[in-house]
Amino acid sequence: MKKNAKKMGYKVIDEFGIDIASMVYVECENNEVVRVIDEFDIDITRRVRIERAY
Repeated sequence: MKKNAKKMGYKVIDEFGIDIASMVYVECENNEVVRVIDEFDIDITRRVRIERAY
């Protein structure tokens, strides 16, 4: 089962300033986000800002 970025404790901010964490998935290695995958299985890491949610 995949968990979205919001459930994993991340905020993912798109180019319009909107938090899209509930719509995307993150892939992590060594506690670092490596990729952000959208609903179409496209890597959008370069187009978003990733933050840890508190």
